[in-house]
Amino acid sequence: PELDEHSSFDIMLGMMLHTGYLTAVNVIDNKEVEVKIPNKEALGCFEKKARFLFGKKNPKWVAGAQALKDALLSGDADKVQKSVEDLLINYVSLRDSRYEAFYHGFILGALGTVSKPALINSNEESGKGYSDIILKQGTAAMVLELKRAQADAGPKRIATLQTEGLGQIEKQKYTAALKEEGYSPIHRYALVFQSKSCYVKTANRT
Repeated sequence: PELDEHSSFDIMLGMMLHTGYLTAVNVIDNKEVEVKIPNKEALGCFEKKARFLFGKKNPKWVAGAQALKDALLSGDADKVQKSVEDLLINYVSLRDSRYEAFYHGFILGALGTVSKPALINSNEESGKGYSDIILKQGTAAMVLELKRAQADAGPKRIATLQTEGLGQIEKQKYTAALKEEGYSPIHRYALVFQSKSCYVKTANRT
Protein backbone atom coordinates (compact mmCIF):
# COMPACT_ATOMS: atom_id res chain seq x y z
CA PRO A 1 0.00 0.00 0.00
CA GLU A 2 2.94 2.37 0.52
CA LEU A 3 3.87 2.12 -3.16
CA ASP A 4 1.97 3.83 -5.94
CA GLU A 5 2.74 5.03 -9.45
CA HIS A 6 4.14 8.33 -8.15
CA SER A 7 6.65 6.76 -5.75
CA SER A 8 10.34 7.30 -6.41
CA PHE A 9 11.77 4.32 -8.30
CA ASP A 10 14.73 4.19 -5.89
CA ILE A 11 12.38 4.10 -2.89
CA MET A 12 10.36 1.39 -4.60
CA LEU A 13 13.44 -0.78 -5.20
CA GLY A 14 14.75 -0.20 -1.69
CA MET A 15 11.49 -1.26 -0.08
CA MET A 16 11.23 -4.34 -2.29
CA LEU A 17 14.77 -5.42 -1.47
CA HIS A 18 14.40 -4.92 2.27
CA THR A 19 11.02 -6.64 2.43
CA GLY A 20 12.05 -9.61 0.30
CA TYR A 21 9.92 -8.80 -2.73
CA LEU A 22 13.10 -8.99 -4.80
CA THR A 23 15.11 -12.18 -4.44
CA ALA A 24 18.91 -12.27 -4.75
CA VAL A 25 20.08 -14.78 -7.37
CA ASN A 26 23.77 -14.15 -7.94
CA VAL A 27 26.62 -11.89 -6.86
CA ILE A 28 28.60 -10.46 -9.80
CA ASP A 29 32.24 -9.55 -9.12
CA ASN A 30 31.38 -8.86 -5.46
CA LYS A 31 29.96 -5.50 -6.57
CA GLU A 32 26.59 -6.16 -8.14
CA VAL A 33 23.78 -8.46 -7.11
CA GLU A 34 21.53 -10.05 -9.69
CA VAL A 35 17.95 -10.21 -8.46
CA LYS A 36 14.70 -11.67 -9.76
CA ILE A 37 11.05 -10.77 -9.42
CA PRO A 38 9.67 -13.74 -7.49
CA ASN A 39 5.91 -13.59 -8.05
CA LYS A 40 3.03 -12.06 -9.98
CA GLU A 41 2.25 -9.52 -7.25
CA ALA A 42 5.74 -8.03 -7.38
CA LEU A 43 5.73 -8.16 -11.19
CA GLY A 44 2.44 -6.27 -11.20
CA CYS A 45 4.02 -3.51 -9.12
CA PHE A 46 6.85 -3.12 -11.64
CA GLU A 47 4.44 -3.17 -14.56
CA LYS A 48 2.29 -0.48 -12.98
CA LYS A 49 5.35 1.69 -12.38
CA ALA A 50 6.61 1.21 -15.95
CA ARG A 51 3.22 2.05 -17.44
CA PHE A 52 3.24 5.31 -15.52
CA LEU A 53 6.87 6.25 -16.19
CA PHE A 54 6.55 5.75 -19.94
CA GLY A 55 2.88 6.58 -20.36
CA LYS A 56 0.66 9.55 -21.07
CA LYS A 57 -0.15 10.05 -17.37
CA ASN A 58 3.44 11.07 -16.62
CA PRO A 59 3.64 14.77 -17.62
CA LYS A 60 7.44 14.84 -17.47
CA TRP A 61 7.76 11.93 -19.91
CA VAL A 62 5.14 13.39 -22.26
CA ALA A 63 6.83 16.81 -22.22
CA GLY A 64 10.20 15.24 -23.04
CA ALA A 65 8.72 13.15 -25.84
CA GLN A 66 6.94 16.18 -27.32
CA ALA A 67 10.14 18.22 -27.14
CA LEU A 68 11.91 15.50 -29.13
CA LYS A 69 9.16 15.40 -31.75
CA ASP A 70 9.18 19.20 -32.10
CA ALA A 71 12.96 19.18 -32.44
CA LEU A 72 12.79 16.57 -35.20
CA LEU A 73 10.21 18.65 -37.03
CA SER A 74 12.46 21.71 -36.82
CA GLY A 75 15.29 20.03 -38.70
CA ASP A 76 17.75 21.31 -36.09
CA ALA A 77 20.31 18.63 -35.14
CA ASP A 78 21.39 20.48 -31.98
CA LYS A 79 17.81 20.63 -30.69
CA VAL A 80 17.31 16.95 -31.42
CA GLN A 81 20.54 16.07 -29.62
CA LYS A 82 19.55 18.04 -26.52
CA SER A 83 16.05 16.54 -26.46
CA VAL A 84 17.34 12.98 -26.77
CA GLU A 85 19.98 13.47 -24.08
CA ASP A 86 17.42 14.99 -21.71
CA LEU A 87 15.38 11.81 -22.04
CA LEU A 88 18.42 9.56 -21.67
CA ILE A 89 19.59 11.32 -18.50
CA ASN A 90 16.18 11.03 -16.85
CA TYR A 91 15.03 7.57 -17.94
CA VAL A 92 17.96 5.38 -18.94
CA SER A 93 20.42 3.39 -16.84
CA LEU A 94 23.99 2.89 -17.98
CA ARG A 95 23.27 -0.84 -17.90
CA ASP A 96 20.58 -0.36 -20.55
CA SER A 97 23.01 1.06 -23.10
CA ARG A 98 24.72 -2.10 -24.30
CA TYR A 99 22.58 -2.70 -27.38
CA GLU A 100 21.42 -0.60 -30.32
CA ALA A 101 18.00 -2.27 -30.11
CA PHE A 102 17.46 -0.73 -26.68
CA TYR A 103 17.94 2.79 -28.02
CA HIS A 104 15.66 1.99 -30.95
CA GLY A 105 12.86 0.88 -28.64
CA PHE A 106 13.40 3.83 -26.32
CA ILE A 107 13.15 6.47 -29.07
CA LEU A 108 10.25 4.64 -30.68
CA GLY A 109 8.43 4.57 -27.35
CA ALA A 110 8.95 8.28 -26.79
CA LEU A 111 7.69 9.24 -30.25
CA GLY A 112 4.83 6.77 -29.97
CA THR A 113 3.64 8.51 -26.82
CA VAL A 114 2.95 11.75 -28.72
CA SER A 115 2.15 10.41 -32.21
CA LYS A 116 -0.70 8.52 -33.83
CA PRO A 117 0.28 4.88 -34.47
CA ALA A 118 -0.50 5.20 -38.18
CA LEU A 119 2.10 7.97 -38.55
CA ILE A 120 5.10 6.14 -37.13
CA ASN A 121 6.85 3.13 -38.67
CA SER A 122 9.60 0.95 -37.24
CA ASN A 123 11.78 -1.52 -39.13
CA GLU A 124 9.38 -1.51 -42.05
CA GLU A 125 10.36 -2.08 -45.66
CA SER A 126 11.42 1.19 -47.27
CA GLY A 127 13.06 1.54 -50.67
CA LYS A 128 15.75 -1.15 -50.86
CA GLY A 129 15.82 -2.06 -47.18
CA TYR A 130 14.30 -1.58 -43.75
CA SER A 131 14.43 1.86 -42.17
CA ASP A 132 14.86 2.22 -38.41
CA ILE A 133 12.15 4.81 -37.69
CA ILE A 134 9.98 6.95 -39.96
CA LEU A 135 7.70 9.61 -38.48
CA LYS A 136 5.13 11.66 -40.36
CA GLN A 137 3.53 14.88 -39.16
CA GLY A 138 1.33 16.98 -41.40
CA THR A 139 3.16 17.41 -44.70
CA ALA A 140 6.59 16.75 -43.19
CA ALA A 141 8.38 13.45 -42.61
CA MET A 142 11.45 12.32 -40.72
CA VAL A 143 13.71 9.32 -41.31
CA LEU A 144 15.87 8.25 -38.36
CA GLU A 145 18.83 5.89 -38.65
CA LEU A 146 20.23 4.83 -35.27
CA LYS A 147 23.75 3.63 -34.48
CA ARG A 148 25.51 2.69 -31.25
CA ALA A 149 29.13 3.61 -30.55
CA GLN A 150 31.36 1.63 -28.19
CA ALA A 151 32.09 3.31 -24.85
CA ASP A 152 35.70 4.01 -25.88
CA ALA A 153 34.87 5.33 -29.36
CA GLY A 154 36.39 8.72 -30.12
CA PRO A 155 35.07 11.65 -32.18
CA LYS A 156 36.36 10.21 -35.48
CA ARG A 157 34.50 6.94 -35.00
CA ILE A 158 31.32 8.75 -34.00
CA ALA A 159 31.57 10.99 -37.08
CA THR A 160 32.07 7.89 -39.23
CA LEU A 161 28.93 6.29 -37.81
CA GLN A 162 26.97 9.47 -38.46
CA THR A 163 28.13 9.50 -42.08
CA GLU A 164 27.28 5.81 -42.42
CA GLY A 165 23.79 6.44 -41.04
CA LEU A 166 22.98 9.27 -43.45
CA GLY A 167 24.61 7.35 -46.30
CA GLN A 168 22.46 4.31 -45.54
CA ILE A 169 19.29 6.41 -45.80
CA GLU A 170 20.30 7.59 -49.27
CA LYS A 171 21.79 4.32 -50.52
CA GLN A 172 18.78 2.26 -49.46
CA LYS A 173 16.36 4.94 -50.71
CA TYR A 174 14.37 5.04 -47.47
CA THR A 175 12.72 8.29 -48.59
CA ALA A 176 11.42 7.03 -51.94
CA ALA A 177 7.87 6.26 -50.81
CA LEU A 178 7.68 9.47 -48.79
CA LYS A 179 8.56 11.48 -51.89
CA GLU A 180 5.90 9.64 -53.89
CA GLU A 181 3.35 10.45 -51.21
CA GLY A 182 4.24 14.13 -51.46
CA TYR A 183 5.86 14.70 -48.09
CA SER A 184 8.00 17.82 -47.86
CA PRO A 185 10.31 18.57 -46.21
CA ILE A 186 11.81 15.16 -45.48
CA HIS A 187 14.37 15.34 -42.67
CA ARG A 188 17.13 12.72 -42.52
CA TYR A 189 18.77 12.07 -39.17
CA ALA A 190 21.66 9.89 -38.04
CA LEU A 191 21.61 9.39 -34.27
CA VAL A 192 24.73 7.86 -32.74
CA PHE A 193 24.33 6.75 -29.13
CA GLN A 194 27.14 6.36 -26.65
CA SER A 195 26.01 5.57 -23.13
CA LYS A 196 23.79 8.53 -22.13
CA SER A 197 25.09 10.75 -24.93
CA CYS A 198 23.65 11.14 -28.41
CA TYR A 199 25.38 12.69 -31.41
CA VAL A 200 23.05 13.87 -34.15
CA LYS A 201 23.73 14.77 -37.75
CA THR A 202 21.09 15.76 -40.25
CA ALA A 203 20.66 16.18 -43.98
CA ASN A 204 17.52 18.12 -44.83
CA ARG A 205 16.13 18.02 -48.34
CA THR A 206 12.71 18.54 -49.88
